[in-house]
Amino acid sequence: MARSVSFDVDGVIAGGDWIPEWDRKPEIYSELPVLDPMISGYLESLMYNFNLYFVSARSYVGATYNTRRWLINNCDLPKRAISGVICAEEYTSRKERKAFKIDVIRALNPIIHMDDEPEILEALRPDQRVWFRQADNHWPNPDEIEKRCRFVAESWNELGVFFEELCRGRLS
Repeated sequence: MARSVSFDVDGVIAGGDWIPEWDRKPEIYSELPVLDPMISGYLESLMYNFNLYFVSARSYVGATYNTRRWLINNCDLPKRAISGVICAEEYTSRKERKAFKIDVIRALNPIIHMDDEPEILEALRPDQRVWFRQADNHWPNPDEIEKRCRFVAESWNELGVFFEELCRGRLS
């Protein structure tokens, strides 16, 4: 079985401000910018070595289809680069969406999962955790970040060497 890498979408790949519950509609998500122009190149290099999955707590009818289309159009990814997009379309509460997302990531069992939410990462094995630190997301105990995550990054630029080592098989 091929190894996989999974990513959160909003706050990791898609930029923009936090979206209030009442504004979480397809047209809002379709207008989000790519967080960093380097994303396309990194994802393209990873696709040759790993199955890429995108797991989101987006919860509106058509979220999975729209998220896949957004990734292809905005990240310049060929369709074959995306092994799967999984969204929490049928869950309404924040708690249900988080639980769904955690269950999906655990089922995929990726070698790494990259997320900007400490609560999601805490539910995974430490060797799977790659925290994309945002200014407004803080780890509950900052002194333990290095011990609790495989890698911590504040920009996609910092991820370059990590991804290169991952692709070369130096990180298992």
